[in-house]
Amino acid sequence: LKRLVQLAKRESDDGELVILIPDSVVLTKLEQPAVTTDTPSDTPLYNSIVIHIEFFIHKPSAGLMFQLPDATNPTRTPLLYTQCDIIPGNARLWLPCVDDIHERCTWEFMFIVPRHPLAALLSSHNPETDRLTSPSSSATYPETSAALSSLPEFVVVSSGELMEQTPHPSDPMKKIFLYNLHVPTPPCALGFVVAPLTAVKIDAPCFLETNLGKAHSGNSFAGEDGQTTTGANGEGQRLANEGDEDEEDDEDEDEDEDDEEEDGKDSKRKKAASDRSQSKRQAKQNRGPKNSNTGGNGLISSNRHDKIGGIYVFSTPEWREELINTCRCIPSILDFYSREYGSYPFTTYKLVFLDEPYRHVISTASLTMLSSHLLHPADIIDQTYETRRIVSLAVAEQWFGLYIIPKAWSDLWLLWGLAGHMASQFLKHHLGTNEYLFRLRKDMERVCELDVNRPPICNADLASPLAGDHQAFIQLKSPLVLYILDKRMMKGGLSLGLHRVIPKILLSAMSGDLGRSMALNTTLFLKTCRKVSGLDVKSFADQWVYGSGCPVFHFSFQFNRKKLVVEINMRQQSTNASQASTVSLTNYSLHSTAGKSAPTTPAFAHHRSSTSGGGSGLPFTGQMTILVHEANGTPYEHVLDIEEFRKKFEVQFNTKYKRIRRSTKRFQMRQAAAAAEEANVSSMIGLDTDEAEDQQALFGLDDEEEKRTWRIVEWGEEDEESLASSTFEWLRLDTDLEWMGQMYLDQPDFMWAAQLQKDRDVVAQYEAIQNLKRFPSNAASTSLLRVVMDVRMFYRVRMEAAAALATMALPQLEYIGLYHLRRIYERR
Repeated sequence: LKRLVQLAKRESDDGELVILIPDSVVLTKLEQPAVTTDTPSDTPLYNSIVIHIEFFIHKPSAGLMFQLPDATNPTRTPLLYTQCDIIPGNARLWLPCVDDIHERCTWEFMFIVPRHPLAALLSSHNPETDRLTSPSSSATYPETSAALSSLPEFVVVSSGELMEQTPHPSDPMKKIFLYNLHVPTPPCALGFVVAPLTAVKIDAPCFLETNLGKAHSGNSFAGEDGQTTTGANGEGQRLANEGDEDEEDDEDEDEDEDDEEEDGKDSKRKKAASDRSQSKRQAKQNRGPKNSNTGGNGLISSNRHDKIGGIYVFSTPEWREELINTCRCIPSILDFYSREYGSYPFTTYKLVFLDEPYRHVISTASLTMLSSHLLHPADIIDQTYETRRIVSLAVAEQWFGLYIIPKAWSDLWLLWGLAGHMASQFLKHHLGTNEYLFRLRKDMERVCELDVNRPPICNADLASPLAGDHQAFIQLKSPLVLYILDKRMMKGGLSLGLHRVIPKILLSAMSGDLGRSMALNTTLFLKTCRKVSGLDVKSFADQWVYGSGCPVFHFSFQFNRKKLVVEINMRQQSTNASQASTVSLTNYSLHSTAGKSAPTTPAFAHHRSSTSGGGSGLPFTGQMTILVHEANGTPYEHVLDIEEFRKKFEVQFNTKYKRIRRSTKRFQMRQAAAAAEEANVSSMIGLDTDEAEDQQALFGLDDEEEKRTWRIVEWGEEDEESLASSTFEWLRLDTDLEWMGQMYLDQPDFMWAAQLQKDRDVVAQYEAIQNLKRFPSNAASTSLLRVVMDVRMFYRVRMEAAAALATMALPQLEYIGLYHLRRIYERR
């Protein structure tokens, strides 16, 4: 034993438990099966033995997190939860186990807990809690005992499936919870919560039935007692539907009675009437809830999540209404993932909202713990977007991160990327393409600002655990890298993207092709992508996976009248050429804003070499799609092959050369016709008459008084000469959003304004707004004003335009931006 202890110390495994097997225990050698999915091993196999380990944990500082009332917060809800990470070292803090991420086994848990929080604290022998709950301190801390007395009984929520909940056989003040986890799981993926929680089971049919009409209507859940609790709006809708169905039933019965009275002697007609009535009732049952759709609520007709043993959500009693409203999207999330990628890997799914956890999201097998700060009522819209993004990502981690794990620490990026890709595809389905593309563009900007002299996302020298900001950076960049890979794979066909690769990986895990550990590595993933799409992924991986940095493109153009071509000059750099990042990252978000600046970590300095895709190494290569919106109003797409740091491209001009004359009578007539069409569209979409009339001046009609009131300045009024010399309306780079890089295009301000006004792509509108901020003028402020006032435009674009108006508040412009902002506020 002494020799083994010394050996363990030399291997830096202090604290490992060594168990000596006595000679009385007979070990029988087992024969290995002839057919196995794992690699054959020379290590012999023996029969299993059962080891009982009795242990206790005294004042744990990690692993188990206790939250108890104290003098600063005497009404705090007492709870206990596990500190979980998919890294070795956490599970051993509270559970004797083989703490290896690749060691999987099934689990059985028995939890014996006090029945009520007040009884637990009275018997805890904790000096702090004894001082708060003792009778002598009731005059000083009366709220503690009162708060604990009003709490419900303790509930244990654990990884696995609840098999039984029974009272303790000898102590009536305790109860027992039994959980089984039948899916082999590593110890670091286990977790549990003990707290006085209220439980709600999401019942899918009732849930869909009550989510009709408005996006924030009430929801229907079935509790543990089998009763259904419904929000006020949902209950009213449900009763209304029942009333409609009763009326239809009465009408059917009246029709049957009329048929029977008229043809009472005709048995055939009686039978036909009965069959017709029965068919009507059957059709009514089959068609499901009225007015159901797949729009704002993200509801779906096929419910594959019904195959899950149960979906349960938990919170403290005071958050019950917010819990019901917040978790209404979970069936849609599970159904989307199961339908698009593969079945849910566990038998049940639990979601627990805790007060003040050590981090906002704690993911364990079949159990997710979230901060109660993510809960929101139905009338809070802003938090809905952020909460659903976080919840969708947490659910995706059940597939990649807990069920399928990384082969090595350098493969962590892949699991984070696949989970993030799944979540982003759900948000695209749930919130719409505009929201998805806008968030995607903002994320790419953040990565370009942060990826300065950082190591690659797949780094063989990656140490565990990761620093907080570096982990958050990888979680932000990896889904974007997979998005770019997905776009390049689908160049060969829309059916050749990651939506075919991910199901193949999950099928390999179920069939055992990934081995007993079900671990995925980067090499296997890239091989699968190559087999599915036929794309040579080596150059892509060298640039985006094994390399660092992002490209920085500088474009300029000029029109060649002799050749009738647009000459485009391209110059490429890398973000690694910069000295330091201007943005720090404290959390990962698909659209969060940048924080304060942070210096480059010195440990990353050795990555400033040719391993990066740009800078002093090789250039980033690939195809970029550009769009030239020519004078006849037709957009033409062209593909540029980028293979060098500098190159001059010649793009054919398709329209016969002529200058765009915006000061002619014909142009003014076209503008008036366009403004009339805008007003017609406004009336069609339901704008009020007063609102439509107020917007007429903003869209360029002939109300000169309104123009003067709003200080409207059209393009060409200040610089007519440069405006008349343009040969096409605007040029746009990377229209397919296939490059994660910084794009700088030397283009006049009136072209950016034309792109903002006429291009319907939200990314194009956002890029135009960002570039108009570099050219402050009265006409630019007018263009931004029109965007803010146009209720048909995407709301995030209008928000960006309102923020950009602040850059137009300059003394040389007589603070036109501030004036427009004030006018907007007064009008609203």
